[in-house]
Amino acid sequence: MYSQVPATECDNCGRCCGLSEEERRAGWVTMYPLYAIEYLNILDFIRTELPEKEDLLNFREEWPLRCPFRDDSLPGCIIYPVRPLVCRTYGVLGEEEIEEAIRRFGRGMPASWIEIFRRWEGSLVCPRVRVTEPEKLLPYMEGRIHYRYMATIEKLNEWVWLPQEERREEFRRISGKERVSRWTWG
Repeated sequence: MYSQVPATECDNCGRCCGLSEEERRAGWVTMYPLYAIEYLNILDFIRTELPEKEDLLNFREEWPLRCPFRDDSLPGCIIYPVRPLVCRTYGVLGEEEIEEAIRRFGRGMPASWIEIFRRWEGSLVCPRVRVTEPEKLLPYMEGRIHYRYMATIEKLNEWVWLPQEERREEFRRISGKERVSRWTWG
């Protein structure tokens, strides 16, 4: 699924990894939604590749202003290879592409879905991001407006179970829940 998202490059300013106080007051959160299956990828990656950063798995700040995986002393994201869908899709669509997606692929959709799409995608616009795989853009736009990416990851989430007691316990400790499909890291 991730391979269907057009690759991007950016200036690595980190604005996508944080919120202003105004954004937080408006109800926005960092790294949301984070799906259970993505959390498990992050957990495994940190344990195998970055064991010195395992303390990040204890991060419990409610509504953090900054993603705990952003490290400005490196260039950027320490979990980049396993970053979640919300991070991979940030900045892929600009304002023009959002409106084009609505024109091309929004016919027959309820107006409320179109507005949710416009608002959500509008919150992910970044003028510092450049798409490096433009050939993937149209199929991506169609998949986004019809919520196929979220539906796919929700379906994958249903199949996620934690076979090892240690992983189940870790999941409960960090999320505070027996089973969760998505949440924010904080």
